[in-house]
Amino acid sequence: MSTYSEEFYKKWSGVAQEESRKSGIPTSIILAQGMLESKSGKGSYLSDLSKNANNFFGIKADKSWEGKSYSISSNEWIGGKLVPKISAFRSYSDASESWRDHTKFLIDNPRYAKAGVFSSTDPATVAMALQNAGYAGESKTYATQLMSIIRGSNLTQYDLTDNKAGGANGVKPDGSSAGLGGSTSGGSTSNGGNGIDFGIGTAFGVDFDKLFGNVLFMLIGLLFIAAGIFISFGSGGVAGVVKAVVS
Repeated sequence: MSTYSEEFYKKWSGVAQEESRKSGIPTSIILAQGMLESKSGKGSYLSDLSKNANNFFGIKADKSWEGKSYSISSNEWIGGKLVPKISAFRSYSDASESWRDHTKFLIDNPRYAKAGVFSSTDPATVAMALQNAGYAGESKTYATQLMSIIRGSNLTQYDLTDNKAGGANGVKPDGSSAGLGGSTSGGSTSNGGNGIDFGIGTAFGVDFDKLFGNVLFMLIGLLFIAAGIFISFGSGGVAGVVKAVVS
C-alpha cells in the first residue's frame, strides 16, 4: 500500500464509519469507492473533480441537486464502450460533505435498495449490487475494481463488527428509511439477485444470470423437441419410440 493510500484511509475512515452506521454499507466499500472515484488515474493524486469540487464519489448534479455544480469531461460506459462526455457534477463546500451526501444519494435513489445495496454487510455482495444498480453506468468490472482495492489495502479492518444491513436508518428494500428523509420516486430496476448468488459469483467468477438463462434455453429446446416428436408420430409414434428405447 502506498503512503498516499495509507494517509487517505486514515483520514477518511472515521467519517466512512459514521456513514456506514447510517446505511449499513460496509466501511470498506465506502472507502474503496472514495479511493476509486477520486483518483486521477495518473499516479496517486486526487482527480480534478475531487480537487476543485470536493466530489469524492463522482456523483452528478442531477435534477434533485440544488447546490453548485462543476462540469468536466469524463469517460462513461455507453453501449459497452468508454465514451468521453462533458457532464455536470455536484460541487461541495468541503470534502466531508461529499462523503455524507454519498450516503443520502444512495438512499434517496430507489434503484440501489432494489439492487440489494442495503440488504447485506458482505463487501462482495454490496459491490456487485452497486454495479448492478448502475453506479458506474454500464461497467461490468466495477465490483471487481472495488474488491481489488479492498483486498489490496485490507480495508475490511475498518468494517464495523456490530453493523447491521440497513444501518441505523433501517433502510428497507423499497428504499424507505427511518432517517435521512424519504426516498424519491422513479429510478431504473436492476438485477438485484440475492446475497448468496452475489457472494459465490464474485468469488468464483460465475455469472448467475447467464447460467440460469442457458439452463432455461435448454429446457425450452427440449420441450420443442418433445412437441415435434408428438406432432410427427402421434401418441402411437411416441409409444413406439419409448418401446424401442426400452427394448
